[in-house]
This record gives sequence, C-alpha cells and structure tokens, in this order.
Amino acid sequence: MSTTDRVHLDQKGRLVIGDHAEVVRLAHDPETFSSIVSRHLQVPNGLDGAAHAEMRHLLDPFMDADAVAQLLPELERIAADLVARLDAADAPFGAVADLGARFAVRAQSAWLGWLSEWEEPLLQWVADNRVASRTGHPRATATTRNLSGSLARRPDDSARNLSWSRRRFLMNWRRHRGFEHLRTKAMNFSAK
Repeated sequence: MSTTDRVHLDQKGRLVIGDHAEVVRLAHDPETFSSIVSRHLQVPNGLDGAAHAEMRHLLDPFMDADAVAQLLPELERIAADLVARLDAADAPFGAVADLGARFAVRAQSAWLGWLSEWEEPLLQWVADNRVASRTGHPRATATTRNLSGSLARRPDDSARNLSWSRRRFLMNWRRHRGFEHLRTKAMNFSAK
C-alpha cells in the first residue's frame, strides 16, 4: 500500500485506514470516530469512553485468568479438532466460514453451556445476519437481529433450549462474585 493509499475511501465510500499510527490515533478519538455504530446496544465494543470502561470493568471478571484457565483445555480441543478435520479433508477451505466462524460458535457454546446441536443454526444465523447487515437496510437486519427469535422459527425446540441455557448460565453467574453489582449496573445502563 502506497503512502497515498493508507487513508482513503473505497468504492462504496467506506473509510479505509492502512496506517498503524493513524489507526491508533483514531481509536483514541471517539469524538470523531465512535464505536457506537448501531442503534442496537453492543456491549462493550459498541461503547465509547467511560461507558466502555465501566462495562469492561463489570465484565472482565468473567474472563479473568481463572475463568480462561478453566476454559482453555476445551478451547484447545475445539481448535485441534477443527484443524484436524480440515487437514483430513485435504481440500481448500474458507478461513472465515470453515475455521473462524465455526471455532467462534463452538468456543462461545462451550463458554455459555449451549448445546452442540445449535452449531449449524447458529452458523446460519451468523451468515444470514452478515448478509442482511451488508445490505444496509434496517428491514433486512430486523429479521435476523434476534437470535432467540430466529431459533424460535425453527420446528425443533431450539428457542426453549436457548432459554433454558440462558437460565443455567445466569445461575452460574450468580455464584460468581459481584453478580448483583453487574446486574444492577447493566439494568441502569440499559435504561439510559
């Protein structure tokens, strides 16, 4: 990338920044380049400044060194299994769809205690949501925005199982230090 191409607009008018120093500068300038890019609350990455810091402070204990250490063997197993399957197939694969998205869904499912049967519906929801988001039309994203709504339209018990999984996950969180503080802060934050 030449010096003149490091900051430019692409064919769709989106800003492309290829200079590290400029990326760092912009990341520290939420007045000009905000992380709030959606009308839907995205915690914590869709927040700026103090709100982002407050949510990180509340959420970080759930991914502290002890929590990650407990999850790490399962994440390593998931990664090794995915790589072994792709290697055994001995065929080209998509780094995002076949490896990245699948690892992300399996890792999230392991952390949240979700059922392995949800992998394909979750991957389909991610793909549908990505396509809808790229249209730029709110109506397109409205149909895929809500994961439990998407699963509720399935003929199986996915929505009920997701609801149960959420309750089980929250029960585990309640045992963790500071849950009530997190719940209170989150409720107050969403009311703003």
